[in-house]
Formats: sequence, structure tokens, C-alpha cells
Amino acid sequence: MSFAPTYPLMELELAALDASDPLKWTREEFEIPHARACGGDVDGEAIYFCGNSLGLLSKRGRQHMLEELDVWSTR
Repeated sequence: MSFAPTYPLMELELAALDASDPLKWTREEFEIPHARACGGDVDGEAIYFCGNSLGLLSKRGRQHMLEELDVWSTR
């Protein structure tokens, strides 16, 4: 798909980009915090822009850590 966006992108254009993203399935692999939990004053998911961190928490990463803590606690 050839897409030459106009700026600023309109909501429908952004929705089309999201719908055609081949990696959109990976979104469900991460814990996305709610805006209010991050100090925001709006409802919904937070927008994550921090490029100087470990990134969003992986749901599988959380599960692996909990499993390892369980193993550690029984030794």
C-alpha cells in the first residue's frame, strides 16, 4: 500500500495505518498502563513515549519472572 500522508494526519488516516500494520498483533503482548495510573487526567490507555527505558512490560516477561520467583522461594 502506497501511503503519502498529509500533515497533520486525520483520525481516519491514523486508523487506516493502524489497521494495515503487520505488527498490530504484538500490542496484546504488553501491559499498557492506564493514563490515570501514570498521573494523567484522562481515561484510557497511556501513550508511551519514554525511549530511555526498558519499554512496556511484556506479559510473558511478567509470567516468567513470577515463575522464577516461585522456584527461588522453594530452594
